Amino acid sequence: NGTNLSSGLQAINVSVKSVEDTVDTVLFEVDNGTTPFNLTTTNASGNWNANLNVSTVVEGVATITVFANDSVNRINNSNTIKINVDRTPPTVRLANSTHGTTDTTPSITFNYTDFTISANCTLYLNGDHNASNAAVVNNTDTILTASTLNDALYVTTVNCTDGSSNKGNSSAITITVDATVPNVTASDALPSSTS
Repeated sequence: NGTNLSSGLQAINVSVKSVEDTVDTVLFEVDNGTTPFNLTTTNASGNWNANLNVSTVVEGVATITVFANDSVNRINNSNTIKINVDRTPPTVRLANSTHGTTDTTPSITFNYTDFTISANCTLYLNGDHNASNAAVVNNTDTILTASTLNDALYVTTVNCTDGSSNKGNSSAITITVDATVPNVTASDALPSSTS
């Protein structure tokens, strides 16, 4: 229940038993607010199985209702399974459009929005992985702190992967790290004065 899916086949398995009579048929009804459809099951010693092609289900929460019918036509449809179908990547936004700092371990603030409640987000500097957080909360300002950097310009992005393996990237910004103090050289020669 509550599994995040985006594509492929999802196996659905239930165990159905009847105390007095034999189970005649079991089917799964898939409904997510559009036109419901049924999946035909196969029986393997009381375990009823079907494969759901997730691409046939509209994005959002889908409810799968298990219908079990015994040999005297009694129907039980009291068990449901919920799945989250999500094919949309997270939207990732960085807080700044540029970033200049003397800090060699700058902190980057970002936010992502998505259908899922959390994501794994990674900071990339010049295309290389630098830092990550596997439990970023949806629609919450989050900070990733870079590992120690040299003075330079860094093209910076954040990538977030949601629970359905959809990947979203921020727009790129440039971080300028300049922690080197300017070098000042004094001259011994003083201008001569005339009086």
